[in-house]
Amino acid sequence: MTNQIQTGFTIDDLMGLNDKRIEVVNGELREKDMSAGLIHKAIAKNVERALERCTDKHKGGVVLSDGLTYVLHTSERGVQFARLPDVSFIRQGRITSETDLIHPFIGAPDLAVEVTSPGQPADTLRERENDYLRFGSTEVW
Repeated sequence: MTNQIQTGFTIDDLMGLNDKRIEVVNGELREKDMSAGLIHKAIAKNVERALERCTDKHKGGVVLSDGLTYVLHTSERGVQFARLPDVSFIRQGRITSETDLIHPFIGAPDLAVEVTSPGQPADTLRERENDYLRFGSTEVW
């Protein structure tokens, strides 16, 4: 179940909530569903391994597992959209010496992977997919 928590958060505020899996949708904080079971985690790990093999072979970028927050959009009211994909990929060249490695990543992943869980509503997945694509991801699985 997704819980709406509060509105008007900054990136630093998100960092202060590091013990929770928080996303931002239309400026509202939402706790990401944590009911994923063993099969969910195994699928995500298999996708991550396959992407890493390809990335290592072609030196195309970095594959990241569950947990990295991507700040997709901000406004004068703070963070408006932030997502945590199950697996993600950032192509080579997007992480530079000027990239902040401590805070959430500013921008969308080039590839976002979301593993569905039993009972997860299809409209929730479509909403997540639309957010990634609208804010710059080139592909969503």
